[in-house]
Amino acid sequence: DDRPFAVDSADIHWKYIYNQARTPSEVWVLLEVGGEYKNKLFTVPMNENGFVDYPPAVTGKTIEAGLGPLEINPNKDGTILSVKDGVPVRINSKRYVVEKLVKAQWEKVSLIEGNIFYDPQSKGDFKNVVLAPSPIDEPEMFAKWQDEYLKQVYDKLETYTGPTISDEYTGITYSVGRISFISSDWPVISSYKFRMGNEEILTKTFVYMDKRNGELVPLSFTYPPEDSYFFEGYKTVNEPCRLAVQFFYGDEMKQYFPEDSMGELLEDTLEENHYSSLVKFLQNNASEEEKRIAIKTRFVIVRFAPWLK
Repeated sequence: DDRPFAVDSADIHWKYIYNQARTPSEVWVLLEVGGEYKNKLFTVPMNENGFVDYPPAVTGKTIEAGLGPLEINPNKDGTILSVKDGVPVRINSKRYVVEKLVKAQWEKVSLIEGNIFYDPQSKGDFKNVVLAPSPIDEPEMFAKWQDEYLKQVYDKLETYTGPTISDEYTGITYSVGRISFISSDWPVISSYKFRMGNEEILTKTFVYMDKRNGELVPLSFTYPPEDSYFFEGYKTVNEPCRLAVQFFYGDEMKQYFPEDSMGELLEDTLEENHYSSLVKFLQNNASEEEKRIAIKTRFVIVRFAPWLK
């Protein structure tokens, strides 16, 4: 009389949801119930308070019946059921976790897994760096990830009282696709990495100040691949330097460095409105939209060169 399903639900089957189809290491067990339930899926674990997201510890041979089954929609918003770290989850087509089941409720999951507020100094530190979707292979997913990343950085900047890129001199050259900064300080507030082919590419976000109003602005600079002519290591400089960054890889760069892997990180050119936004940003007279465009630009480091006043 206390069955969790109707009496005529005789057609009940186990359904197994694996974290990886070919080499599973975790499994989530569901029930597929026929009859009037029309082969809907329900969770299995239960305890004295009802169905839960984790099975209870069992000392005897039976588990007390729960208060009722929890129905699981297997295709909500085009997602796929999976399991991660023992927790039922929904993943999207790119296999990113978007929701997890917590106490019988689906909760949205942050796109960022880990601590972004870290300044790696070597390749050995990459194990502690948050992995982002690839802006090259997954630009739409990266754009969503970047929005959340910048929100966390801006939240951190609200209480930041440290140094900023001093901007003693800033110059931009469109023909080469290059910007130069000169500063005594190079404070890093956060970082992330992404994959390009078989290599992990590092980006560090520095603290820059808008000289009009003193607003702190995050500027992200990506390190070139290790086989690039321009690669000089990952250590953050702590002395007055002139920083040159590339924002596109055009004909002039290709003429002198035709096979350099830096070119894989950048476009061949930059749209006029994008370039205009960079100029106005550096002149401290950009609109909020122009500032947003500048902040989201992919800048690749060419060189940190010591600077003597």
